[in-house]
Amino acid sequence: MGVSDILDGLLSNGYKFNSPEPKKNLFARIYRLKGVRQVGPGRFAAE
Repeated sequence: MGVSDILDGLLSNGYKFNSPEPKKNLFARIYRLKGVRQVGPGRFAAE
């Protein structure tokens, strides 16, 4: 999935971000998540 897809899913489920730029915040957080790997530019997959 792309970061935009993940962000859309989170927002549609009511997740609230404290950051004024939630996409940048999410992008930075995804890189640190265990069980998530990058599969292409801006694309990630759960392991």
